[in-house]
Amino acid sequence: MHWIHRDTLILALCAVPFVYYVIAIYSAWRYFRRPRVTPGAFTPPVSVLKPVRGLDPEAYENFASFCRQDYPDYEIVFCLDADDSVAAGMVEQLKSEFPQRSIRALFGSLGTGSNDKSMKLTRLVKEAAHEIVVISDSDVRARPDYLRRVVAPHLVRDAGPGERAWQARVTAVSGAPPREGACICDTQGDGGGCRAPPPPEPGGGAGTGWAGPRPSSP
Repeated sequence: MHWIHRDTLILALCAVPFVYYVIAIYSAWRYFRRPRVTPGAFTPPVSVLKPVRGLDPEAYENFASFCRQDYPDYEIVFCLDADDSVAAGMVEQLKSEFPQRSIRALFGSLGTGSNDKSMKLTRLVKEAAHEIVVISDSDVRARPDYLRRVVAPHLVRDAGPGERAWQARVTAVSGAPPREGACICDTQGDGGGCRAPPPPEPGGGAGTGWAGPRPSSP
């Protein structure tokens, strides 16, 4: 009996990788059979938000890559420290080199908190001009089709009358949810998912939840 139990255990352990590969193959099959949205077919206005504290190597070229986007309507909004003259000078240089782009700089987070980046994001989201928001750091360099590819997957093909035609990840930063109706694509590596901010948690912690398309405003 002892040998039978040992053999059964060995066979069960050997089956674990097989089960994993079956799940992986099924997941890949489901992913690739999803209908694809062609980049360029869906281009709502976008706000690109960049919280800046100090500068990464080649920061200017990284920022400039967002000014070269093949996208019809977007703005780039920076939030800088009030005394960061170097970053402020870089933003002014971007405005000079790319006068056709809408580029703004905000100074200071206008709030208090232990996480400076989160506080800057809170202000950036509140002051963004558009409802779809793309967040990226100063070390991100984008190809010209970056915005089209990031925004395209959030098209809701079966949106009904009175519903928005998009859905995107939304993150509540420092317990302060985004302004009414905002959709945020946090593109620090994936840019997928669909989330809506829950009520602020006690103590100002960040939280996330899930929701579908929001009804359009009258």
